[in-house]
Amino acid sequence: MTEALIGINVVITAFVDNYQPGIVGCEFTDMDGRLRYFTIKFYDVSDDDLGPESDYPRPGVLGCEVISRTNDEAGREIAEIETDMPSQDGEDRFRVFADQLTTQVTQAFISRRERKIIPLIPVTLVTGVKKT
Repeated sequence: MTEALIGINVVITAFVDNYQPGIVGCEFTDMDGRLRYFTIKFYDVSDDDLGPESDYPRPGVLGCEVISRTNDEAGREIAEIETDMPSQDGEDRFRVFADQLTTQVTQAFISRRERKIIPLIPVTLVTGVKKT
């Protein structure tokens, strides 16, 4: 059975650059209360066609991989995640509360993961040696 694709809920705060296809800023807060900010192509956090005229802030989802899950001393589930792209401070691994995660990811994230998941196809070489 294939593991579900996971994303972290983010807030898309602004359209920051018209560079094609369009760059947005988005953020989430990790379990330690640190605000994590990303500048990213809009389709990596939303299936909507975002532009400078779109309404902000708005919800989005940044695809990620869950590295591990634990519980804190209060019993809350904590997930260590890794994003495909680093935040503005250069980090790509974060500890977040598991309730910040979702299985509702963008089509761009699904497509990127499907390309990575394609299994290698065994190749049978023909040697040209004739059996007698």
